[in-house]
Amino acid sequence: MNKKLLKYIISMGAALALTAVPMTADFSLPVIPAVSVSAAGTVITADVSDGGYIGSAVQSALDEAASKGTKTAPVTVKIPKGSYILDKTLHMYSNTYLDATGATIKSDATEHNMVMLGTNGSRDGYADYNSSEAVAGYGALKNIKITGGTWVGNDSNTNTFFRLAHATNVTLENMTITGGNYSKHQIEIAAINGFYVHDCTFKDYQPHKNMEGHFECIQIDTACNDVMFKLCYLDGLPSKNIEITGCTFKNVSRGLGTHSQLVGCYHDNVTITDNTFTNIAGEAIVALNYKNCTIARNTITNAGGGIRVENGKFLPDSGNSIDSMYTTIFNGTQAYTGKVVYNVNTVVKDNIIDVVYSKDSDKAVGIRVHGLYMDKDYYGRDGKKIAKKNYYISGVTVDNNTITTQGYGIYVDDARKTAITNNTITQTKVNKSDELKDKYDGIFVLNHCRTITISKNKIDGFVRNGIFLMADSKASKINSNKITKAGADGIHLVDKSSGGSITSNTINSPKEHGIFINTNSKASSISSNKVSSCKGIGIYVRENSSVSGNIKGNTVTGAKITGITLNMNSSAAAILSNTVSKPASHGISVTDKSKVTNNISSNTVTSAGNHGIFLNSSSKAKGILKNTVTSPKGSGIFLYDKSSLTGNISTNKISGAGSHGIVINTSAKVKGILKNTVTKSKVHGIYLYSKSTVTTDIKSNKVSSSGEHGIVLNTSSKVRNILSNTVKSSKRSGIYLYGGSIASGNIESNKISKSGENGIFLNTDSKVKKNILKNTISTSGNDGINLYTNCQVSGSIKSNKISGSKYCGIVLNGKCKASAVTSNTVKNTTRYGIFVYDKSTVGKQINKNKITKAYDGISVAGGSKVKKGIAGNTVKKASDKKIAVSSDSKAKIK
Repeated sequence: MNKKLLKYIISMGAALALTAVPMTADFSLPVIPAVSVSAAGTVITADVSDGGYIGSAVQSALDEAASKGTKTAPVTVKIPKGSYILDKTLHMYSNTYLDATGATIKSDATEHNMVMLGTNGSRDGYADYNSSEAVAGYGALKNIKITGGTWVGNDSNTNTFFRLAHATNVTLENMTITGGNYSKHQIEIAAINGFYVHDCTFKDYQPHKNMEGHFECIQIDTACNDVMFKLCYLDGLPSKNIEITGCTFKNVSRGLGTHSQLVGCYHDNVTITDNTFTNIAGEAIVALNYKNCTIARNTITNAGGGIRVENGKFLPDSGNSIDSMYTTIFNGTQAYTGKVVYNVNTVVKDNIIDVVYSKDSDKAVGIRVHGLYMDKDYYGRDGKKIAKKNYYISGVTVDNNTITTQGYGIYVDDARKTAITNNTITQTKVNKSDELKDKYDGIFVLNHCRTITISKNKIDGFVRNGIFLMADSKASKINSNKITKAGADGIHLVDKSSGGSITSNTINSPKEHGIFINTNSKASSISSNKVSSCKGIGIYVRENSSVSGNIKGNTVTGAKITGITLNMNSSAAAILSNTVSKPASHGISVTDKSKVTNNISSNTVTSAGNHGIFLNSSSKAKGILKNTVTSPKGSGIFLYDKSSLTGNISTNKISGAGSHGIVINTSAKVKGILKNTVTKSKVHGIYLYSKSTVTTDIKSNKVSSSGEHGIVLNTSSKVRNILSNTVKSSKRSGIYLYGGSIASGNIESNKISKSGENGIFLNTDSKVKKNILKNTISTSGNDGINLYTNCQVSGSIKSNKISGSKYCGIVLNGKCKASAVTSNTVKNTTRYGIFVYDKSTVGKQINKNKITKAYDGISVAGGSKVKKGIAGNTVKKASDKKIAVSSDSKAKIK
C-alpha cells in the first residue's frame, strides 16, 4: 500500500471512512494531506517541502478543509514551519482556517493574489463564482481565519496580496505581511460583516517605479465598479463590524483605510485601536465613509499624515470630475440608492501622532475631519453626475490625542457637531521644501463648519495660528485652550466665521495678535482669556466683525500694540472688567466707526504706551464707567474725531497720565463727565478740544495735581454745566475755557484749590451763558476767577468764595462781559478783590460782595463799564482803596 495513504488511514483512525479505490499496476494515488484531530478541532497538515512551491498542495488541503468544515467545527490547514514559494492564488471557503505559524511564504513573480476568498473560477454551477449573485450579501463565505506566517510579496507580482470580499466573520491574526509595491494593496476587502485583524505586522511596502497614488496596506473598499474592486459581485455592499487592533505598520505607503467612495454607502462599526505606525509615506489611517467608528490608542511615528475621518472626497483643482467617487453599482448600470449619512458617530482619541512633511501625503496633518461642500454638479469616476450638495460630516469627537507635526495639527473642514478637546498639539519645525511651510495652524477650521467645540487643547509653536477659523465656519465655543508661541495669532477668525463663546483661553507670545476676530466674523462673547506678550493686539475685533455679548474679564499683558481693539465698523455689546497692563499703545481702543452698544466699564489699564481707553473716527459707546487707568503715556480716556457716547464718562479712576486724564477732541461728543477721579496728569485733567461737546455736565469729578489745567474747554467746545467738581493743585488753572468754548449753563459749586495760575479762567471768546456761582476757590497762583479777551458770562459771577489768590479774586479783562458780579466773598488777595479792566463790561451791578484783605477792594479801569453801578459791597483791610474807578471808566459808586 502507498505510504502516504497508509499514514492518512492511521491518523484518521476510526473517525474517518475511505471509499475503496480499485488498484491496478499503473495506478498511483493523488497526494492527500495529513489529517489529525486535536482539542482545537480537525487539522490538515499540507504536504509541502521546505523551499518548494506550495500552491497546489496547500490548495488541496484548503479544498479538503472546506468540504469538511462546519460552523461549529471549522477545519484548520497547517503549513509546517519552513520557507516556501507561493506560485498561485490560495482560495479559501467557509469554516476554514489557515495556520502558517512559523512559515515564510514568498510570492513568485507571476501575477496572482496570495489568498482570495472564493474563486473567480467555476463553483456551485457559476462560471465566475465571485462575480455572481451567489455571493450577494454576506452569507456565501463564513468563518474564515488566517493565523501566523510571514507573507512576502514580489515586486513583479503587482496583484493585491489578500483579496477578501462578500463574507462573514473573517479573522487575520499574528501574521507578518511584507514587501510588494504601491501598485495595489497588501490586503483589500469589500462587503465583509465581521473583519478582524489582530496583532499583525505590515511592513516594507515600497513604491513601484513610476507609480503614483495611495496604496493602503489594508484597503477597506466597496465593490461597485471594476475600477474600484475587480472580479467581484458589484452590488455596493458596505463592510461592517471591523476590528483592527494591536497591529504594526512600518515602512509603508499608507497604513489602512479607504480612498474610493460610493456616495451613500458607509462602512459601519469600525474599531481601529492599539496599532503602531512607523515611517508611513502618506497617511496612517483614512476613514472615508465610516460610521460608528472608534480610532483610539494608536501610535503614529514619522508619517506624512496621521488620521483622516472623511465624508467625501476632495474637489478637483480644475475640471468637473472627482476621481474615485461613484454614484452607481454594477459598473455604472444601476444607480445606488443609499442615503447620505451626516452623523458618523466617530471618536478619535488617545492617539500619539508624529507627522512629517512628505510628498506622498495630500497634506501634512495630524488629524483631519473632512466633509465635502459641492457648490455645483460634478461627475464621478463612473461618468455619472454627482448632484450639487453639501456632504458635510457630523458627530466626530477628537479627544486627548498627542500630536507633533511639521504641518497642521488638527484640520477640520465642512464639519458639524464636532468636538476637539484635550489634545496636545506641537509644531517643532517645518520642512523648508514644503510650499505650505508658512501656513500651518494648530487647529484649522474652514469651509462652512458649524457647531464646533474647541476646548482644553494645548497648542504650541505653530508657524501661523494656534486656532484658525475661516470661510463661514462657526464654533459654539472655544474655551480653556493653552496656546503658546504662535507665528501669527493665538486665535484667529476670518471671512464670516464665528467663534461662539471664546472663554478662558491662555495665549502666550504670539508673533501677532492674541485673539483676532476679522472680516465679517463673530463671537458671542470673549471672556476670561489670558493673553501675554503678543507682538500685536491682545484682543482684536476688526472689519465689520462683532461680539454679540461682552468682552469681559480678560487679562492682556505686554501687548506690543493695543490691549483690546475694535476697528473698522466692528462692534461689541460691552467691554467689561478686563485687565490690560503694559500695552505698547492703547489699553482699549474703539476706532473707525466701531461701536460698543453698552458700556466700557470696570476695566483696569496699567502703563499703556499711549492712551488707556481710546475712541476714534466716529466710533460709539454708551458709557465709559468705573474704569481704573494708571500711568498711561498718553491720556487716560480719549475720545477723538467725531466719536461719541450716548451716556457718560463716569466714576473712572485715572492716575499718572503722561498727557491728559480725560480728553474729548475733534467734534467728539459725550452725555456727561461725572464723578471721575483724575490725579497727576502730566497735562490737563479733563480736556474738551476742537468743537467737542458734553451735552449735559462735567460734574462731581475730583481732579488733582494736573501738570497744566484741571478742567479745560478749548476751540469751540461745549458743555452745559461744570458743577461740583473738586480740582486741586493744578499747575495752571483749575477750570479753563478757551478759544470760543461755551458752557451753556453754569460753572457752579466747584471746589478749586492750589491752582498754579487761576482758579477759573475764561479766555479768548469763551462764554458761560448762565452763571459762575457758588464756587469755592482757594490759594490760586494768579487770580481766583479770570475772564480774558472777549469772554462773556451771560448771567452773574455770584456767591463764589475766593481766598488766598496771589493776585486778584475776580478779574474781567480785555473786553470781557458779565451781567453782574454779586454776593461773592473774596479774602486775602495781594492785588484786587474784584478787577474790571481793559474795556470790559458788567451789565448790571457789582454788588453785595464781601472783600477782605486786598490792595484795592474793587477796581474798575481801562475804559471798562459797570452799567448799574457798584453798591452794597463790604470791603475790609484794603491796602489802598476799597473801591477805585479810573477816570476813563464808567461805574457809579452807590
